Amino acid sequence: MWFRVFPLLTGSRTPVVPARSIWAVCALVFFAHAGVARAQDASEQQNLFQQMVRNPGNHEITFAYVKVATTRGDYEAAIGALERLLFYNPKLTRVKYELGALYFRLGSYEMAKRYFKEALASPDIDAITKERIETYLPDTEKQLQPSRFSGFAQTGIRSQSNASFAPGGGILRLGGQDLALLPTAQRKADINWFGLVGLSHDYDLQNQRGDILETRAIGYLTEQSRLKDLNVGFVDVSFGPRLALAP
Repeated sequence: MWFRVFPLLTGSRTPVVPARSIWAVCALVFFAHAGVARAQDASEQQNLFQQMVRNPGNHEITFAYVKVATTRGDYEAAIGALERLLFYNPKLTRVKYELGALYFRLGSYEMAKRYFKEALASPDIDAITKERIETYLPDTEKQLQPSRFSGFAQTGIRSQSNASFAPGGGILRLGGQDLALLPTAQRKADINWFGLVGLSHDYDLQNQRGDILETRAIGYLTEQSRLKDLNVGFVDVSFGPRLALAP
């Protein structure tokens, strides 16, 4: 693929630029903008941190810092800032909820459960925060179990205008030659039923690294209405450990 880049001066020869060069330039521009955005976020986080140190009791500054730190994935910094607020005022329900959510993201489910429970026990908890915590808690408690099962199922009926994936016109080009397809291999519409089922089991090895023994099974099946030779069915099973080699 080639793109023509037209010069500003008339009468000059039109250069031809390869598409890969244009894509390379676009990629460089994208990563440059991403790098600038990350640098700006880091600078903003540092600025908010300095303000927070000077005004440790200012909740708005702390929550602004937590928002930026969370966006950058710096959950430990966000947790430290919120726990500092709790040190000055242990009755802050919103802070307990935010801490529970952050610990959940980190995978520290015991700490997440603790803060969620404390927030629920607060007499001034509002309905929205309570609903959010009640959404988090079942999954939090499930993650604390050493053996965990989960699964999903999907089924339906679909219409296909080209169930056989044949080229239009009944012609197939192979090696520069046009070959006519047999009538049985030409484009045909059909309706089919499909079913998809997935099962998973995680067993926590309960070591310090957090290694898990995983079992996954997926089954897929289709049943065509007319083109029975296009029916599909398969099962995929995997089993093995997921090792946390890096913190």
